[in-house]
Amino acid sequence: MTGFDNRRAIASPHTHPPQKFMLVSTARNLAALLLGAAIFTALPAQITTSTATGTQGTFTVSSTDLANAGQPTFASLVINIGSALYGSNVAKLNDGTTYEAADNLNTTPTLTPMEGSIIIFKFNTSINTQGYNLASIAVLTGSGQGRAGQNFVAYWTPVGSESFNQLFSVNQPTGDIEMRTNTFFDGGGPLATGVGSMAFVFLNTGGAESMYREIDIFGTATGAAQAIPEPSTYATLIGAISLGLVWMRRRKS
Repeated sequence: MTGFDNRRAIASPHTHPPQKFMLVSTARNLAALLLGAAIFTALPAQITTSTATGTQGTFTVSSTDLANAGQPTFASLVINIGSALYGSNVAKLNDGTTYEAADNLNTTPTLTPMEGSIIIFKFNTSINTQGYNLASIAVLTGSGQGRAGQNFVAYWTPVGSESFNQLFSVNQPTGDIEMRTNTFFDGGGPLATGVGSMAFVFLNTGGAESMYREIDIFGTATGAAQAIPEPSTYATLIGAISLGLVWMRRRKS
């Protein structure tokens, strides 16, 4: 079975004892999962989440991120526990669009999750066997009904593992018509490396269920080969160094 490990992916000066939660659909274990998610909400000091709000159409979403349905880096997206409410659809989270027919009231072009729902993104590790480095994660919510709040916990697994490690959490109350959060490692490095999959646990925002419109997961393949300069580039560099040496010798003489 798949489990959640609430140890942080990046060291934090404020740590809590690790807990592991099994992804089974019993009320007892789901309650334990929600309790754990509520306890372990502090972000590691090096991880930053920025929040922006706006009106309908303020933000755009990506169709080229790692998790987009049209990209070769994407493998699958499912609801593992819980359900999509009011005719909403988990597939809307990574289709590269935000609205259908400019309708910001309808839930159908969103995922409107039941509290405690868990979704799992799996990346294509057959083409990148070492997994992926996560650079940043952007989450867009909102509607004309004020359902822009975000409250979730994000987890990740290394390639070949089914144990989910807590990465970060977001808890923003309902704001304007649209809200976008962007989470990144403010030290300049990746949020996590060698990632095979991600999970999001959706919690209550204190009002009507939030309408999640898109989750963009940006990053690169772990261990991707660095670009090798063309032979002409080497020739140019060698020529420049040779000219420099000649100039220095003439100056000394």
